[in-house]
Amino acid sequence: MSIGLQVGLLTVPFLLLAAWVLPDPISRAVIVGFTVALIVAVSWVWFRYRRTEVTASRYGIVETGFLGGVHVVPARSIARIIRLQLYRGTSLETSNQLFAVDRDGHCLLRLRGAFWDCEAMDEVSAALGVEEEVRPEPVTTAELRRTDARMLYWWERGLHARTDGQRGER
Repeated sequence: MSIGLQVGLLTVPFLLLAAWVLPDPISRAVIVGFTVALIVAVSWVWFRYRRTEVTASRYGIVETGFLGGVHVVPARSIARIIRLQLYRGTSLETSNQLFAVDRDGHCLLRLRGAFWDCEAMDEVSAALGVEEEVRPEPVTTAELRRTDARMLYWWERGLHARTDGQRGER
């Protein structure tokens, strides 16, 4: 709801200004069309974000992603939960992270603190009932790339990084 209010507060003055300043009806139509397209795009993103869901139980995880895909992870595939604090970019701010990993250390589910609060992470961890490892010291993405690259998204690993510990070819 609040995002709709923000979009409205940003676009309504713009539309009024365009209608007042621009003498050409074609220019007005272009501005209005662009604004309507922006509102539709923001509404779609908001709707998809609200539909994102993770359900965890002793049977496993069902994740409905941002683009609508459903990813199911059976409980037998989950070896442990890793919780840590990850530095955000080059700042000293950290973000909570939860990783459900398999026996080889590959990430099966990742909950990032930017989107999920600690209570949601606690619920997922408790529902799965697997070993939980809490790392006390915050780490950078570079440190995590060196120690646990398999837990990161492909774009966080680097262009030529491989997850088996070998250097990738160019």
